[in-house]
Amino acid sequence: MNRHFSGSQIISFFMCAHDYYESYMLRNWMPPSTAMIRGISFHKLPEINNRQKITSKVDLPVSDMKDIVSDEVESAFKEDLFLNADEKFKTKPAVKGEIKDMLVGLAPVYARESKDIMPRDVETLQAIKIPGTDRIIKYKMDIETEDDQIIDYKTTSKKKNQKDADSDIKLTIYSLAFYAKNKKLPDKTSLHNFIGHYTPARNELKTDFQEIVTDRNNLDFKTLIKRIEYMDKSVKAGIFPPAEIGHWKCGPKYCARFPKCPYVNAERVSAAQK
Repeated sequence: MNRHFSGSQIISFFMCAHDYYESYMLRNWMPPSTAMIRGISFHKLPEINNRQKITSKVDLPVSDMKDIVSDEVESAFKEDLFLNADEKFKTKPAVKGEIKDMLVGLAPVYARESKDIMPRDVETLQAIKIPGTDRIIKYKMDIETEDDQIIDYKTTSKKKNQKDADSDIKLTIYSLAFYAKNKKLPDKTSLHNFIGHYTPARNELKTDFQEIVTDRNNLDFKTLIKRIEYMDKSVKAGIFPPAEIGHWKCGPKYCARFPKCPYVNAERVSAAQK
């Protein structure tokens, strides 16, 4: 049994422990959704740019940024992927083209918002021991800046809100790790949200950006550790409950396991959709 949890594993477990069991215990991985491809492909941009910026102190040219996200999308679409009900009405090249155009359109937005950020540490694999368990959390913080900020990058089709930032588990892990390493809290903790979507009527691409500043304290760390202790006990006991009924992820649009999931009546849902 693995003795570490990652931020992604923790999020997966509390969203749907059955999906966590299938993915991380049985290694029954499902193809990524286009939303995942969009997020992972764009996330490569700040990773590559910030790594080189540690020594160069300047951002890459915007043309290079566009090439990075374009190449990432091309690479992702060479593998299997999960198309939701809406996307199945389009061809795979059309879906790829929309995602590529969206991320290329977001590259100048990222360039504009990143110019004053000076990275100190980028995507370094680190670990922290969880008291009361034999587990460690392995994580890669998106970026730690020279002026003691931590930033989590998110790419979405709709704007995030303050609650999203305040409850983000990864930002809690990053803040705890920063505290463990530096013996102080970050001077600033924020979610950098890059938004791209197509208008329903004219299918025009719209891009936007927002920074949501949040913070974490000792109580946040204590509740995170309690959750991890609960997860640790559940995994060892082999208890993996499904997502709550009505959860947004529990449906054919967001979950590739939905049609064969033993915890939903997919036949009834399919009939209702027809």
